[in-house]
Amino acid sequence: MNFEYLIISGGKLPPFSFVKKLSNISTHVVAVDRGAVMLNKLKRTAELFVGDGDSLPPQITFRARKSIMLPTVKDLSDLEVALDLLPKSASKIIIGAHTEFENRSDHLFVNLMLALDNQNSYFADEHGWVTGLHNSQVRFHCRPASLFSVVSPSKFRMTVSGAKFATKNMVIKHPSHGLSNHTVPGKSCALRVKGKALLFVSRSILNCKIKL
Repeated sequence: MNFEYLIISGGKLPPFSFVKKLSNISTHVVAVDRGAVMLNKLKRTAELFVGDGDSLPPQITFRARKSIMLPTVKDLSDLEVALDLLPKSASKIIIGAHTEFENRSDHLFVNLMLALDNQNSYFADEHGWVTGLHNSQVRFHCRPASLFSVVSPSKFRMTVSGAKFATKNMVIKHPSHGLSNHTVPGKSCALRVKGKALLFVSRSILNCKIKL
């Protein structure tokens, strides 16, 4: 399993050993603002750097083929600008974006909305991953009994196979009715969603196989 882009955001980052493994399976690296610090540790040249510099350490140097400096006052987040600049169909893994950092739960919420709207994007840390589904499907394989959940801010329809609780054309009318489920031995799990939903998987993405 390989990704076209590893996007290093400026939030709470996973351990370096985990990031290094993701770097090894990603063709390109993109650094978003403070993510340039991790970029330096990886000793890689970024395909793109996007940021306003407000969280960068003084006098930091890094290598990037293209850099876009943003104003500190803007309507879009640095990560949102970076995602908009990359090919929509390209597979992306984003770190440092989907957990709360520096007590900014608003950033967490915005980034989860980005996950909902950006297909082929996987927000990950060493514990699990999140991806958005929009009238689409995903197939993945993890260790048996891996927990996953599907939630959405709006009504959607879902079909699940290869899991402990198989469903067909289940209608989820409210976020509190989102389905929690478990993978089963020897099977890949397939989800098909009509509408918009977020898939949360409580297993390291390095220990899962995703059909990209």
